[in-house]
Amino acid sequence: MPVCLPRRRQFITLCLCLEGNLGCRSAAHPFVAVGALDLFVDERVKYCGKLLGAGVPTELIVYPGCFHGFQMATQAQVTLRSRRDSLNALKKALL
Repeated sequence: MPVCLPRRRQFITLCLCLEGNLGCRSAAHPFVAVGALDLFVDERVKYCGKLLGAGVPTELIVYPGCFHGFQMATQAQVTLRSRRDSLNALKKALL
């Protein structure tokens, strides 16, 4: 495998895990958040299903009634909740 930045290495490790070429214990634990009305919601749910099926601990949050880019409404309660969720996931990943 070529030398790469740590973030890219995690992505490559995750891809190899999904392909069955590597044990999933070494993969990063993903956090995925998406609005229920986002055009990409089905892709993200399917992707998380693959991760879970491969034994990768994965956190998925689907925000009801939200579209792609809903965080632009900076003071909306759901935006504030999504920020908290993202920060909590980041804390778990770093601690």
